[in-house]
Amino acid sequence: MGMKTTFRQFLAESKIQIPPTTFQQAMSIVAAAYFSHLARLYRVDGEEPGPEFEKAMADARAKYGNFQLHNLDRNNPALRGKVAFRTSELPERYRKNIRNKDFVIKLYAGPRAAGNTNDGEYFQKSKGDPSAINVNVASVKPDRAVYNPQLITQQLHSLESIVDHELQHMVQDVALRHLHPSQTGTDEQRLAGQEDTDQYYNSQEEFGPMITTAASNFINSIRRVKDREKIQSAFYDAVDPRRDAGVYPFFASIFKKNPQKWKKAVKEFHRLVQSQI
Repeated sequence: MGMKTTFRQFLAESKIQIPPTTFQQAMSIVAAAYFSHLARLYRVDGEEPGPEFEKAMADARAKYGNFQLHNLDRNNPALRGKVAFRTSELPERYRKNIRNKDFVIKLYAGPRAAGNTNDGEYFQKSKGDPSAINVNVASVKPDRAVYNPQLITQQLHSLESIVDHELQHMVQDVALRHLHPSQTGTDEQRLAGQEDTDQYYNSQEEFGPMITTAASNFINSIRRVKDREKIQSAFYDAVDPRRDAGVYPFFASIFKKNPQKWKKAVKEFHRLVQSQI
């Protein structure tokens, strides 16, 4: 299979595949940071975590691994860990020209691990330093779960989306850029994207991961909605190409630059949402 066919097949998927073992290991660290931070918030309010907290944590341990709670404070604001990124778990068509079978990711997770404004960040491998991912567990607003523990499952789902998004960037970095250079932007392009949201959203580097994040956020927003008409209406609101009307500016920005690419984004968004409803 030639390179063009391989890349076309990748684009047809849109959802970038990530190594499942890497995702599980990363979520074990992130979940440990989340529950540790949530437990601290309980203590600050003079409360003790209740049975809903304990059940949610038990479910998370069963799903991600038997993580432990830690004391997170100003002197120790984030958990640090290393996660194995196994390229053998990637689709075979992704692995062309990859020399290393395994990579190491440094993962930082805590209430301020990605700064005050970002929910997650991916840092490319540099000379002497492995790739790194920072996840800000405070971005999902765990303080609200102190008074409404039913939000814990929803917030973990949001953290899964953040980890998935950043791991997609690593797949782009270590694998897909060997198939097509557009899968990773230059430093100059990233700096320009910080100033120009349209350029940021329309980069191929963000296209697939942003659709995944939008779908996850949408699923969370309709989790308790049973009326099919309301769900359909919410879907149209989410992808509305009018910047002032759409729930997610990503879709409006894509439509502004490339209506055909917007159609592709909406189609993939719909597929991801349907697979989770």
